Amino acid sequence: MRIVLRAAAMAVVALALAVPAHAACSGNCEPSVEDARAAMQQIFKETFLSPYKLISFERLDGRSGERSGGVFYEMRIRVVLHYEGIKLRCRRPACPELHHYLMENDAAGKKVTVAGWLFLEQDGDRWKTVPLTLQSPQ
Repeated sequence: MRIVLRAAAMAVVALALAVPAHAACSGNCEPSVEDARAAMQQIFKETFLSPYKLISFERLDGRSGERSGGVFYEMRIRVVLHYEGIKLRCRRPACPELHHYLMENDAAGKKVTVAGWLFLEQDGDRWKTVPLTLQSPQ
């Protein structure tokens, strides 16, 4: 009986060490789809000159973690935009704000599909976008 109790105690200790602690995450450990949609809307607003309308926003996958005591979340997304004009124009050449996203343009339908990973970090009770390019001075 003593051997069984000792083995059970060792299993509990091993399990406790194997499960990562989420001490830095306080309640809101994942951003909502609305948080991610708002973050992408802000990126699009800073990127495009052409008027556009967000047609659909889809969350495909997600994962969270902790880094330097802070909580981060990576969300794989697919967004469809409809734009006006002959082509979708960016504020800066080659849209560097979207360099890590796949952009598929349907010129005939005036739609662009943007797919990739959106990186967010927790800032108090809200989520903010992790900048992946150098920000222009404002």
